[in-house]
Amino acid sequence: MAVSGDIPPGPDEDGGTPPSWIRIWNLDTGKPIGASIEVPSRGGVEVVVGRRGDGSPVIVSGDDDGNLLMWDLDTGERVGEPLGGHTRPISALATGRRSDGTFVVVSGGMDKTIRIWSLRRAA
Repeated sequence: MAVSGDIPPGPDEDGGTPPSWIRIWNLDTGKPIGASIEVPSRGGVEVVVGRRGDGSPVIVSGDDDGNLLMWDLDTGERVGEPLGGHTRPISALATGRRSDGTFVVVSGGMDKTIRIWSLRRAA
């Protein structure tokens, strides 16, 4: 399974920038799985896949507003509230696990900061 973030092609018919989308792909068939996820961003989107503390898979997206969003990989539904902290667009994301076993996502922003976020299960 692969996850990709789509970069908008340019202005939409109203002259604004169209939304960004996340699409989940089956690597064996090369076909999309389920519906695309619309991301409330008007710019490019960085995307990674990680695991919450309970082991459930999530997509983490970061975009031009400096916030991170979590999406349930199985349902495509948004999980919890946006994680805010960057003051400029997010330009890099990575997932990992701390030595204590906590699943994390690391974000780098154009505000020249690096942040580490716990991927605990959102309520």
